[in-house]
Amino acid sequence: AAASAIQLADVALRASREAYAFLAAVKDAGNDIRRLRDTLRDVESNVRSLRNYVSAFSKSQNAKEESEVLPVTITGALSGFHDDILALKRILPPKP
Repeated sequence: AAASAIQLADVALRASREAYAFLAAVKDAGNDIRRLRDTLRDVESNVRSLRNYVSAFSKSQNAKEESEVLPVTITGALSGFHDDILALKRILPPKP
C-alpha cells in the first residue's frame, strides 16, 4: 500500500510541476491564472509532504513489525490529488 501511495504521489508531483511550469510560462497572466499557479505550488508542497510521510512510514518499525497500514485519510488524499492533477493534465496543451 505504501509503495502504491508513493507512486501516486510521484505521478501527481510530476503532473503538478508540468502544470505549474505551463502556467508560469503564460505571459501577462490574469489574477485567476496567478492564483491557480500559486495553488498548484501549494498542492505540490502538500503532495511532497505526504509522499515524505508515506516513505518514512513504510520504513518505520511499526509498519514492519505490526503490518500497520496507512490511514485512510492519507491514501484518500493522495488518490484525490492524483485524480485532480491527471484531470488538469488532460486539459493542458502537450509539452513541445
